[in-house]
Amino acid sequence: MFKLKMFFTKLFYGEYSFQYVDLFRKHSFRSPFTRCISEEFSAYIQIFLKKNSNFKEFETSETITFGNTPLSLNSNELINTIGLPFCFNAFVFEEYKVKVIGYQEYIQNTKLKSVYVFANEVFIAGEYSFTEVNKTDAHSISKVLLKKYISESIENNDKFFIKDKDKNRIFFNDNGFEVSVKYFLSKEANAKEIYSNLSKAIFKLDDQKIDTIESKLADMF
Repeated sequence: MFKLKMFFTKLFYGEYSFQYVDLFRKHSFRSPFTRCISEEFSAYIQIFLKKNSNFKEFETSETITFGNTPLSLNSNELINTIGLPFCFNAFVFEEYKVKVIGYQEYIQNTKLKSVYVFANEVFIAGEYSFTEVNKTDAHSISKVLLKKYISESIENNDKFFIKDKDKNRIFFNDNGFEVSVKYFLSKEANAKEIYSNLSKAIFKLDDQKIDTIESKLADMF
């Protein structure tokens, strides 16, 4: 029966669809795809919603874009243009069906993973991650990124934000094991609304956690 459902779900919705992955989930099976992001989505998106004041933020007059990717892109157009992905996540977060689609590329023999994030088919974020780079390579990536968006000379920095006039942001993070460059794209009205709703939902969850902790502490004391 499951194989029959799998066949028709794949036929009607496609293999790289929320419905296809959800079918496996409903039958208590693991997703048939490699995950693009291993962390919880709330943690992934929080770096944008709850920016750490310890990280420096630069402002740019340039418009931040994720490569040449148009903001109007949807997941089917992406797959039809680039091809079958290397990794794929599909899940529900709050009221949004989220798809995370990733591809492996190489730049001068350096492995790179590019990731595209869609919420209800709205393109809201992208990421380039490098896992096979040394400190010199990491500094080179940082230097090229800053040179594109910031005219002034900047000293090496392991973690920083770049913000444009539309409040799109780039977060550069070198944690010593991986260099990640995340693009949070909030210019479009639909994306702006999604980020606003995600922000309210995540802050509400944090408030509930704080209330629970305070209640337990009150009982203890």
